[in-house]
Amino acid sequence: MLSIARIVRDHRETGSLNSLLAPWGFVDNTTFLTKAGHVGVVYRVRGIDCQGLTHAQRAAIVHRMEAALRLFDERCRLYQYFIKRTIEPIVTTPCANPIAREAIEQRAVYLNGRRSDLYEVAIFRRFVRGADLRPRQHEPPRRMAFASQRSA
Repeated sequence: MLSIARIVRDHRETGSLNSLLAPWGFVDNTTFLTKAGHVGVVYRVRGIDCQGLTHAQRAAIVHRMEAALRLFDERCRLYQYFIKRTIEPIVTTPCANPIAREAIEQRAVYLNGRRSDLYEVAIFRRFVRGADLRPRQHEPPRRMAFASQRSA
């Protein structure tokens, strides 16, 4: 079980989103400009259920992703975010068959009773291209700076 002190500490250590993204303006629903003059695009993607795939199918997907990433140069960054949320209440739709309707309603009641254990996962990818996104020689990469702050 999580303690209140841990939650409060994590909340205190959480930084602001604009320190990581620094948006300046939005071109449309998915495209944005940063204060540093970079252009970015955000996509919501579906995950792939790899448990239902053969080894060859998984290898083909990995190969396609690797080929896509090779197109990026040192001025490009790809970030991925996973957002996990408790599912919304399940609402049944009307069914003409009374036996099927009863079974569906019972299943919905059961699943709604377990909602605190059921989640939906949203995957977002953020692609940013700028003039020069490489870290300066005297600065550690941002990932490393964040990791060292968390471990302190």
